[in-house]
Amino acid sequence: MERITEMSPRFQARMAGVSYLLGSLTSVFGQMVILGMLVVSGSAPATAANILSHESLFRLVFFGFWCVLIGYLIFRSTFLPRIIGVLEVLAGLGYLTLLWRPLAHYLYPNNLALAGPGEISLLLWLLVVGVNVERWKEQANAAAERQ
Repeated sequence: MERITEMSPRFQARMAGVSYLLGSLTSVFGQMVILGMLVVSGSAPATAANILSHESLFRLVFFGFWCVLIGYLIFRSTFLPRIIGVLEVLAGLGYLTLLWRPLAHYLYPNNLALAGPGEISLLLWLLVVGVNVERWKEQANAAAERQ
């Protein structure tokens, strides 16, 4: 446990960025393999495709909630740029439009285009810059003093 606390906040942020990148790549690859298998097999019933689309929709809605919450936390923090928090909240709101299909169809593809800037900016910032270590430590010390 001591080794984890000794690691630099910048290094931890970059590792979070690497994890985020690997998770994104895995998700995209997995979706491509499943849709490709359905197309190649040709015998997959339409209900299977329908179930997959509902499952994907369900996951995107929960991911939307996650994006809104993470965006809010980033906005409130002092060690990441607030604009990334705003972009991440917008990404989450774009995903949350999927809760109401008529709205999602009306706004498509603009509702999902909101996801790109938020997720890509967070990913790149974590990978390239990390966090503002000085502000990270200030906020950690302030939190420790409140306890």
